[in-house]
Amino acid sequence: MTNLAELKRQAEAQVAGQPRYAGMFDRYIPVRLKRTITTKQGVAFEEGEVALAAPDSVPVESGPQGGRRGRLVWSMKHQVNAGVYDGDLEFLSSTDSL
Repeated sequence: MTNLAELKRQAEAQVAGQPRYAGMFDRYIPVRLKRTITTKQGVAFEEGEVALAAPDSVPVESGPQGGRRGRLVWSMKHQVNAGVYDGDLEFLSSTDSL
């Protein structure tokens, strides 16, 4: 089973050589997706997948999703951050078995 350090190492390897990503994953936290998430690029996360998420969420101010909160989550498949609502995430402890 992968641990948090290994998950971060894999993500960092994906962005190696791209200075804009330097240190990005230092504060990221482990999450488990409660459902499959699809973006314009296709399936970004499978239900039950463990991923790295930004530590802070932001409120959605208006529109049909107003009142919800979301955060950036790193998609290993697409090698990019995707916006995911907090309600679709299970927040894991860094000591949980990932």
